[in-house]
Amino acid sequence: TEAALGQVDILVNNAGINGPVAPAWDYPPDAWDRVLAVDLTGVFHGCRVAVPGMRARGYGRIVNVASIAGKEGGPGISAYAAAKAGVIGYTKSIARELAGSGVLVNAIAPVITETDLLKEMTPEHIAAARGKIPLDRFLQTHEIAAMVAWIASPECSFTTGFVFDLSGGRATY
Repeated sequence: TEAALGQVDILVNNAGINGPVAPAWDYPPDAWDRVLAVDLTGVFHGCRVAVPGMRARGYGRIVNVASIAGKEGGPGISAYAAAKAGVIGYTKSIARELAGSGVLVNAIAPVITETDLLKEMTPEHIAAARGKIPLDRFLQTHEIAAMVAWIASPECSFTTGFVFDLSGGRATY
């Protein structure tokens, strides 16, 4: 990628799938593996490829997309919640490893957002998720983009290993 397009200064790890909505004891093992591969292992691979160049240049910004489900868990979405909790732990770990290198790593934890991910969820799950948001609406993609743009900018110069909530008042910690 760098040979074809130039150096990577900003990496946003945003790939994600929800997987089926099912009780943990009935969760299909193949779906579990797929959700963790995309949502958690994909973040690892993205960072593993981008970090060496960032370190060599002494500058980089990485934003990993987690989820409020990674902080709270969620009934019926155990694989998704586990993967996103892993993204939070990985973000904090790699941020500490890179502290002082000029490479800052943070995460965002959005609530349910109006995206294609809703197609993987049941109407009951969507209604329950919206019902937990005190602002009583879904998060919009432009609101996520604004937060990510700041985190990925040079203006974000003293924050690393942090998880920025986009929760509409839902997060309590």
